[in-house]
Amino acid sequence: MVETRDATHLKGELMSDWDDTLYEEGHCSILRYLEKRRKEDPEFSRSVLKEILADAYKKQGLSWSGKSPVEEIKEAATIAAFEHYLTEWKE
Repeated sequence: MVETRDATHLKGELMSDWDDTLYEEGHCSILRYLEKRRKEDPEFSRSVLKEILADAYKKQGLSWSGKSPVEEIKEAATIAAFEHYLTEWKE
């Protein structure tokens, strides 16, 4: 379940190899975490994941002090993985 992204970075800049690698590693890592948590935690549900996703969006919006490109890429990969997992979740 690897999700790819287009050739632009978050602010329209061209992506380099390290951007792609960081994004893909983060995205895959979150997907593996979600799969493991779903198998091992009986309290983990779609509604819990939706709450986690909402918190991730809030955190992403709190960049008033500025974030490094690495932090931005990790946040984007995390949110994309949450969204991807939600759409693929079958009860």
